[in-house]
Amino acid sequence: MTRVGRWVHVENQTLDSGAAIRRCNQTRTTACSHDPLASKILRSLRDAVVVVSPNFDITWANEAIVSLLGFTPEEIVGRPAAELVHPEDLTRAVETCAQLSAADKLSRINIRMRDAHGDWVAVSIRGVDHSADSAIGGMVLTIENNERKNETERTLQETRRVSNTILESLTDAVVATNEAGEITIVNKAARKLFSLDTSRSMRSLTVHDFRLLSDTGEILAVEDHPLTALDYWNDIELRISSPNGIRNVTVSRSEVSSELDHLGTVVTFHDITQARSDARELRQRARHDQLTGLANRRYLQERLRMLENSSNPPRLAACFVDLDKFKNVNDIHGHNVGDAVLKATAQRLTNQIRGADILARPGGDEFLIVLVDPESEQQAVAVAERVRKSLARPFDVDGLRLHLTASVGVAMHTDGCFDDEQIMQRSDIALYAAKERGRDRVEVFDQMLATVVELEQTQRNIVRRALDNDRLDMHFQPIVDAHGTTVGVEALARCIDDYGNMLEPAGFMKAIDDTNLIVRLDHEGFRQTCELAATLGKDATTEHLHLSANFSAMTVAQRGFADTVLRTIADTGAPAGSLRIELTETAAFEGGSGSSSALRRLHAAGLHIVLDDFGTGYSSLSHLRDLPLSSVKIDRSFTTSLSQRGAERAITSAVKDLAKVLGFDVVAEGVETAEDLRAVRDIGVTLMQGWYFSQALSVDDLLDSLHERSLVFA
Repeated sequence: MTRVGRWVHVENQTLDSGAAIRRCNQTRTTACSHDPLASKILRSLRDAVVVVSPNFDITWANEAIVSLLGFTPEEIVGRPAAELVHPEDLTRAVETCAQLSAADKLSRINIRMRDAHGDWVAVSIRGVDHSADSAIGGMVLTIENNERKNETERTLQETRRVSNTILESLTDAVVATNEAGEITIVNKAARKLFSLDTSRSMRSLTVHDFRLLSDTGEILAVEDHPLTALDYWNDIELRISSPNGIRNVTVSRSEVSSELDHLGTVVTFHDITQARSDARELRQRARHDQLTGLANRRYLQERLRMLENSSNPPRLAACFVDLDKFKNVNDIHGHNVGDAVLKATAQRLTNQIRGADILARPGGDEFLIVLVDPESEQQAVAVAERVRKSLARPFDVDGLRLHLTASVGVAMHTDGCFDDEQIMQRSDIALYAAKERGRDRVEVFDQMLATVVELEQTQRNIVRRALDNDRLDMHFQPIVDAHGTTVGVEALARCIDDYGNMLEPAGFMKAIDDTNLIVRLDHEGFRQTCELAATLGKDATTEHLHLSANFSAMTVAQRGFADTVLRTIADTGAPAGSLRIELTETAAFEGGSGSSSALRRLHAAGLHIVLDDFGTGYSSLSHLRDLPLSSVKIDRSFTTSLSQRGAERAITSAVKDLAKVLGFDVVAEGVETAEDLRAVRDIGVTLMQGWYFSQALSVDDLLDSLHERSLVFA
């Protein structure tokens, strides 16, 4: 059942209210219980309907009169209509109704009527004269509440305003047509998307004005795809030719209809151009290094899979490239300079390879070149050499001229290997060998290298488990004066494997160098040294001894290094004045200002700073002024040659004299024989260390020897 105006559509029949009343009265009951159709009609009417006799008495009323005036039909039927009309409106109402029979239809008039509470209600009345119809016998008047009607109109206007605001604020382009297919609505987004002339009538617009492109790039024809073509416009993607370039849109279409009629069509265009661009950028980021634009690990894997699945899988050669000591660039000049160097490196490498080859940046300062179908290993090595030489050229960045070198590891893959892990692993082993053999060189993978690397990995794992399970022991080697009296000890790490065997120190220390394990080992060794210092400090016979602990370059460069050292001293109760921090020249000077600041802070806290293995690193006397040193230790390579080579003797004597001027102590390391001892004494060095006096002792053996006063070597 649908109501349109005063007409009601029920069960495929359309009747006006007069006809419904006639049918109802013919049943001779106002309840219309004998005519369900008439009953439905009368109940559905929202406006009040009354029948007024020629004498202006109310003879019938529907139930809507209750909501209008507050009277029930039973209360109002039989009353003179004049009683309910405002006196000022009565004459006009009577005269208008008197003219109704002549006009057959009453024009709308506005009057005031009294409700059940005695208040006046503004209403409008329309009517038809059915006095000649015996079934009705009067005028059928429809009464509407003007206030309610005005409120409804205001609500509709507000709804239209809100709807229009929403429509204009939508980011999607919306185009709507009426039932005839004429375009009636084009919102702001649509006008912008299609660059439509706002002065044109919307009804004159066609699909041509939207400049929709077909798959061939031609403008779609109206006759091919009108907006009313539901099957075409629903959930498709199109391109639009606009002044801002080609735009990509998705299109959806919906019908607008009532229960009786088709009212129009709404087509929505969603601009996905930016989304497509963002998606492409995300794919680019997911597959490429953001700094250099080179392939990342993921894209490398994709390229290798493509090669593997090709009809004729090629053989490969990998060149793993690493910038030597690149960390110094970041530490000294900052990451902006470092990033510029990496980008320049990527460009130089790109210039050295063919289009079919793969260039990736797995991370950090490492680059991987995968040569596709190289002629031979010699060709791969030749490429690696060109790469190395290209990176040896100076880098000019922000007014700086930086000189760097590169190490390259080469590995051939002729066995059908396309696994990125294996490809990188073999060339990385060769790269490791290049670095171990002096850097700035090319090395080629072989099985011997793999064996060495595997052994070092095994040793790293042993050290890791030793640290995890408290199996790292510190041994202490005495340092003696010219009289052979022990004045201090140096802590040296000893690592025990899973079977209780002690590892060769030189082997496992080399294996963990440049890994985080060295940092853990340094701090654990220092903790044990502090515990011994606290013990010795409680005994008057040993409180004078100083204890030296070694720290690697990686540990000293760590953020918070000084904080960790001072916290360990506080936790163990060790006297700071008895502790020595031993550093190689590399550890002391490669860390930059951060390391220098940390060492000065430790010196201010009472610790002594010792430069170890002097003569094997920078060997620059100017560096001796840069740190708060207490002593230097001459490397064993000089000590063992003093009696045989005049150059070493002269250098060692000069270092001793310089140290005396600067106020440093000098310790000669590696005194292994009586001949070494005489040579050291001859040049005036008074502090010595080496196997001639004692090997490194466990804590228990050291304490026993100190108590027995057996550590005196006259």
